[in-house]
Amino acid sequence: MNIGEIKSLVAKENDGAAIPIYQKNGDPYLGADGEQSTITVVGSESKQYKAARHTQYRRMQKRVKLGRGEATPEELERDVLDLAAAAVVGFSGWEEGGEPLAFTPENVKLLLGFDHILDQVQAGIHRHASFFGDE
Repeated sequence: MNIGEIKSLVAKENDGAAIPIYQKNGDPYLGADGEQSTITVVGSESKQYKAARHTQYRRMQKRVKLGRGEATPEELERDVLDLAAAAVVGFSGWEEGGEPLAFTPENVKLLLGFDHILDQVQAGIHRHASFFGDE
């Protein structure tokens, strides 16, 4: 494999890929316009995902320095949510009270607070390149 090709593929990790999101029963979530709801993510080798991972490493180091080597379940859950949220760069087809949901960090975490949505977003982050197909 040509290293240049690998670098090119990794560079695409910084591009957003729209992940279609499905309900627990397998039906797609649909926006008010009838289009499938999506969450757009960058890949696990993107700059912003790596930066969020480094933030988590620093938190871990701080816990160890303070003599608290193990994280609490709540801290672990927060870390998982924060890492996934760091990769989200947009979404579409989500509403609340009949109005489009604004793209904010709080609303990203609101959506990711549903385990079945978080699972799909995490899969999209880690399989990011497959959403671009064979270009």
